Amino acid sequence: VRTFDASGGGSSSASATTGLSADQITYLNTNNTFIADSVSTNTATFTGIQFIQVPAGFTVGVERFSLYINGQFIPKQHYTVSEAGGNINVVVNTTSTEFAIDSGDEIVLTGKIQ
Repeated sequence: VRTFDASGGGSSSASATTGLSADQITYLNTNNTFIADSVSTNTATFTGIQFIQVPAGFTVGVERFSLYINGQFIPKQHYTVSEAGGNINVVVNTTSTEFAIDSGDEIVLTGKIQ
């Protein structure tokens, strides 16, 4: 960052800043992958998995998670993700995806989770 004095005399001072905290950098670099431990008609449960705390200055966006069913990417508008009792639950809107899920399906969640 370079700043100039208000008098216009031409003197300047420079200071170095990183712009991101260590927590923010760690958060940006995190992208973990987990396979569901159990699957029912429209819900996949990831046991013992939790959201990573969003650092100060950041907001949660749709990029926080990605869902794959049998290797196929599922757009965010077709599912919801929630945390309850130390697990993450993903509920798939099977009406909009036009297929049901069952215990034989591989459900994979990637993103800001641990």
